[in-house]
Amino acid sequence: MNSLIIKPYEGQKDWSAIAHLFQACQTVDHLSEDESLAELKLSLSSPNVNPEKDIRLWTNEESQLLGLVGIEPQPSKIGIDGYVGFYIHPSVRASNLGQEMMRWCEKRIREIGQQKRQPVQLRTYTLEHQTEQNQFLQHRGFKVDRKFITMAKSLESDVLVPELPSGFRLSHVQGKQDLSAWVDLFNESFVDHWDHHELTLKQAEYWQIQPDYQAELDLVVIAPNGTFAAFCRCHFNSDQIGWIDWLGTRRGFRKLGLGKTILLAGLSQLQKAGVTTAKLSVDADSLTGATKLYQAVNFKPVTPWFSWVKPLSRQPLSQLFPQQATA
Repeated sequence: MNSLIIKPYEGQKDWSAIAHLFQACQTVDHLSEDESLAELKLSLSSPNVNPEKDIRLWTNEESQLLGLVGIEPQPSKIGIDGYVGFYIHPSVRASNLGQEMMRWCEKRIREIGQQKRQPVQLRTYTLEHQTEQNQFLQHRGFKVDRKFITMAKSLESDVLVPELPSGFRLSHVQGKQDLSAWVDLFNESFVDHWDHHELTLKQAEYWQIQPDYQAELDLVVIAPNGTFAAFCRCHFNSDQIGWIDWLGTRRGFRKLGLGKTILLAGLSQLQKAGVTTAKLSVDADSLTGATKLYQAVNFKPVTPWFSWVKPLSRQPLSQLFPQQATA
């Protein structure tokens, strides 16, 4: 393979080339419906991502885009997780481009770790049937640390929404004025879940300004004392497929049936919008009973996928940064 040119991401200027690369990968890899160009654009513009430092493109001498990688750093319980998204053109997967891209990711997340004086690790996701990518990650030292399942439910029949307990009411997020309370609800609902990362107000504001955001699909259950007790955020695409993006119940309000009620309320809203199939993703190893809840309302498993991790630094900070160690 001829020498490649590596360059930073230049936003809209690169989108035609990125679209061609994505479609080439989509054809070969049979990516799931939730992995779309819109979702890719959203991730590349995340508030956590520095476009000049955290995204790289590899092109050939004819300016054809052959590789794209982005890394989104997030604080975690161990230090910093670098979430990697990468696309390699099928025509060059036999080359060493993938290894070069991953070496760049490792170098970048180590730089971030050094700046923050925290240990780091890389994370990424693949579908179970992406054999080529899975083997590549294994050879690069990644290990599967969790399995997830995408589930689907037909919305051809009427969705019946049960009543809430006395004093509780169903509403939706009322713009920015409710966003801080919604972020608190999100974090308290997921604080005891596997691999939870604290959501920031800045991230939530970014989600709320996206073109596919609709307030009527951003549901909350409000307790008698005014506390946001449970939530269900949904969206749908042009293929009549709707997604349950987030569903959670605040600690202290569980075992009241709020989760099932707001889930069915979200499905009802999607149905009213013309959606014929609803989908969601769930942690297959979750201890919260989420899978049983979804099965109880006739969600069926359709696509298994993996979470991969590669720790890059486990040494004490005094060894990682001896020049900064305290006496």
